[in-house]
Amino acid sequence: MLCYEYPPIGGGGAKVVHGLTHELNKKDCVIDLVTMGFRSQPSFENIDNLNIYRVKCIRLNKNICTFPEMISYVSLAFPLVLKLCKNNDYDLNHTHFIFPDGILAYLVFKFTNLNYIITAHGSDVPEYNPNRFKILHKLLKPFWNMIVKTSNKMVFPSNSLYELFKASSSETEGIIIPNGMNLEKFSHMKEKKKEILVVSRMFERKGIQYILKAFHGLIHDYKLNIVGDGPYLESLKKISSELGIDVNFLGFLENQSIELKRLFEE
Repeated sequence: MLCYEYPPIGGGGAKVVHGLTHELNKKDCVIDLVTMGFRSQPSFENIDNLNIYRVKCIRLNKNICTFPEMISYVSLAFPLVLKLCKNNDYDLNHTHFIFPDGILAYLVFKFTNLNYIITAHGSDVPEYNPNRFKILHKLLKPFWNMIVKTSNKMVFPSNSLYELFKASSSETEGIIIPNGMNLEKFSHMKEKKKEILVVSRMFERKGIQYILKAFHGLIHDYKLNIVGDGPYLESLKKISSELGIDVNFLGFLENQSIELKRLFEE
């Protein structure tokens, strides 16, 4: 499995991969996951049948990754993935994100003939996030097309993302598999508080600014909790201050933290 983001770095896509690897782990599937290293994280970690290989590369922020940082990851991960393919008889390469991990999957296929499927998660599809990678999508369109056409299957978590993909690659068929949720993770039996919870990576396209504007002028007794970090966080704080809205910005909380669990349950 290839994914340049894996907790504690990254956003929703990273959480999807985390959940998927751990569920497959329970079913005795042996998984070698290659991902980005970040600061003092160990370069190798074993959790039962899950082997996590972290590539030490250039990454300055755990919430956002620039294209040069992605290139450093692809360059340094490629020899590691080739070595893993040489030493193991893999059934499948499940890659997450067309860029940058699809580049790795395509190159590995050319060298080893290991088939791959790709799950797209958002910004790797043109026009999903117009504020990021717009020029790069145009410049790298031929390579992007080769990656998706060579894949055995393209997977999408939503119909809207699949429709955007088809607008860019009408020849390639895909399948929609919505993101799953562990129903045993949260309890619905706890007493509810008058609180509204927003959990997101802080990008402008996520639209949290519209939630703040919707609260402006309302008379209510609800508490608004916003969880997450990212480049748009300071702008959101400024908007809430200018509108005079009482918002509880909690910043980044670990997915498995007791505090995040409490916020979801109450």
